[in-house]
Amino acid sequence: MSKRCVNCGAELPEGAAFCPHCESVQSPKREVSPPRPRRRWPLICAACALAAAAAAAGILALRGTGAPAAVETPPAVSESAPAAIESAPRASSNTSDDGSGLAGVPAETLYTGEDGVSYRLVLSFDGTSAPDVAPVPERENLVPPGRSYANPSQLYVRTPDGADGQEAFSALVASAEVQALPRGGAEAMDFTEPVHDPSFPYAAMTSHIGFRAGCGVNDILWTLTMKNGDVIRLRQTVSAVEQEVVTFTPEDTPMDTLAQVQALLDRVGDELPFETAVDIYLPPVAYEGGLTLPATRGLSLYGSAEGEARTSFSGTIEVNSAYMQLTNLSGIDLLGSGGVGVRAVDGVHLYECRLSGWDTAALALDGSWLGADSCVFENNGVALHFDTDYSMHYSSPGYQHNSFIDNGTAVLIENLPGNEVLDFSTSRFSGNGEDMVNPAAHPVDMG
Repeated sequence: MSKRCVNCGAELPEGAAFCPHCESVQSPKREVSPPRPRRRWPLICAACALAAAAAAAGILALRGTGAPAAVETPPAVSESAPAAIESAPRASSNTSDDGSGLAGVPAETLYTGEDGVSYRLVLSFDGTSAPDVAPVPERENLVPPGRSYANPSQLYVRTPDGADGQEAFSALVASAEVQALPRGGAEAMDFTEPVHDPSFPYAAMTSHIGFRAGCGVNDILWTLTMKNGDVIRLRQTVSAVEQEVVTFTPEDTPMDTLAQVQALLDRVGDELPFETAVDIYLPPVAYEGGLTLPATRGLSLYGSAEGEARTSFSGTIEVNSAYMQLTNLSGIDLLGSGGVGVRAVDGVHLYECRLSGWDTAALALDGSWLGADSCVFENNGVALHFDTDYSMHYSSPGYQHNSFIDNGTAVLIENLPGNEVLDFSTSRFSGNGEDMVNPAAHPVDMG
């Protein structure tokens, strides 16, 4: 069985330490015995679940508004954040050993410019159009070894009445800078220059904070220098905690039949801690039927190939709920004769999969997000169908190098929250009745 990248699922050369496709560092798989039957784990407390959920996927960007407020509560902040405005620029150290040097720098402040207008400045990670955008001063991410993720640190500008003030405020700004300041022993995170990002249109500026397992804790310091000489400082904290990964392979776990695979999934859902990532490497078997994935977690299913044989399923793969954890399907064929290939109410990412013969190949319902890279959608009624009023999942809006061939409708966007631009510019469309049907008028780049 060929080795695949732990991050993107691409096949790797023998002994590769880095993936030539996504440049991720490769870490050895952890071989474990199949779980023994034991008592079901108790219900995980909401605080633990939310901490684990923050690390669900590659690009962390909350989709849309209107999700139930009880699902994710932003970390608490003081009701009246202290102003962080200085009369002149002040140098900051390159590291923050214990965070005390920045303890007084808030995630929100109120600034009044020389024009007499007051602006509420708020740092968040969660894209929103809400007039009362809440500050998010910290985010903890669980990151499997060898994988790299990112949080979008976003600066929102609102007037006291909740109106969008980004255009007027931006005219007062001379320069904006972001720094990643690691706390003692931690590794400095990567970041991009703060600019207006069309994927987060309601934020004045966004800086993407990149990290990998073991980075530790970084203070993300925003410094805005105004044209009148004022300096405004705002801060968020990002932490990357290494996530345990448990791996199952055909060598250590029976997977020759659909019943054996479903039994493994059921045991994983019952017995492994919520915070543990699970990778399952499937043999090149044509499974007659579909799977129901555990409702308590996300996981990764990797298909394989041997000669003409590839891992395939003829029935629906159901992703009912993964509590905002991403489910990865990589190198798998879904070959149907009607019905739905992938039915998701949580986050699913497809990589190098082939979906053919379905009424709907991949369906995103409320609470979900569907991503796809390097996949083939062929001879389906609808290939990719979005019908979700809200999403509590994090994922990238890029749809790179897919092929949509001879479908009735390639992409149907019936309902979809958020304003991130779905990028199909590198995907190929051929022989479809309709390449794009978009009654939701969601932003799309077809190239």
